[in-house]
Amino acid sequence: MKHSRPVSRKGPLGITGHPILRCKKAAQIFRRGMRGLSSRSPKKRFRSVDALCESAVLLRNTPEALEKLSGSLLSEKNTDVRKRMLRAINYLAKTQEDCSYVVPALEEVILHGSSSERVEAARALRVVGDPGCIVCLNAAIEEEPFSRARQELAATVRYFRRLEF
Repeated sequence: MKHSRPVSRKGPLGITGHPILRCKKAAQIFRRGMRGLSSRSPKKRFRSVDALCESAVLLRNTPEALEKLSGSLLSEKNTDVRKRMLRAINYLAKTQEDCSYVVPALEEVILHGSSSERVEAARALRVVGDPGCIVCLNAAIEEEPFSRARQELAATVRYFRRLEF
């Protein structure tokens, strides 16, 4: 018979203990995530995005994390890491009121990214909510070869048109 272990009360990052210690640990993870985004290893950058995202929510450092992610997004070459960054931006933007400083990076991805990156960027744009992006979305729809990505971009355009009226 297998011995069952008690379920620990860990958060998403595995942070347990007293709230003050938990904050200290989250701050440590946040700093490590910020540093890890400039690592040479794609695997480390991928994990750093997650750590940065989750610890930013705990520490309420969302604007700083969003700024760092949008800055790193443009220089990132690995598609998987870029998609993870876009998902993190989407997740963090839901907790913010004004995320207009993220829009230029998202527009850049929509214009020059891969199909899967465009889909993630379109979803993030819906959360950020900037109707001025309709022009770049329409340009991306014209040159997009895959129908699934075209549908997602078109859905974002329809969403913004609905907001205008």
